[in-house]
Amino acid sequence: MQRFPRSPTQVITPIEQYQPSDVERAWLAGMYEGEGSLVAVKRPQRRSIYPSLSVYSTDLDVVQKFGRLVGFGKIHGPYWQRLATKPIWRWNANGWCSIRTFLLLVGEHLCMRRRNRFDEVLSQDPDLTMSQTCGSDSQRGYMQHIRAGESPCRGCRRAHAAHMIEYRDRKNPNRTKRVMATAQNRE
Repeated sequence: MQRFPRSPTQVITPIEQYQPSDVERAWLAGMYEGEGSLVAVKRPQRRSIYPSLSVYSTDLDVVQKFGRLVGFGKIHGPYWQRLATKPIWRWNANGWCSIRTFLLLVGEHLCMRRRNRFDEVLSQDPDLTMSQTCGSDSQRGYMQHIRAGESPCRGCRRAHAAHMIEYRDRKNPNRTKRVMATAQNRE
């Protein structure tokens, strides 16, 4: 089996104000439908979801064209699998912004199953869920969110921040005097 040296990751730089044509967007959707995947990995240490969009191919030129048309992401590879005769290349884009941008680019060309997967992953976007409030807006509400393993809403995060400032002030009364003295010295 032939081994290729590990190549450095290729970062895709966007072409200024390039908009793919409808045919190119349909090609992107078809390539993603056939060779792509969307995963949302839960990171327990941060209590957050991390989305990742990937397209795999044994042809580097196809992956490079995909990345060039999309305008963002990185190309990784070559990778070898057991009993493979060709190396595998991967285009990858991570984060909520990348997922939303890709969906805006090719969403109208995706089949229902893939579109539903995007909707399912995007429903966990903290930018959307954190902007909604649960109605509690309290330290108790913040703790209920944490125990449920979800990101606290904006109102509960604010209540928690105020609670922590009050807690620190009670724990160290001189802190408040130092902070106020520092603020007065700045004026």
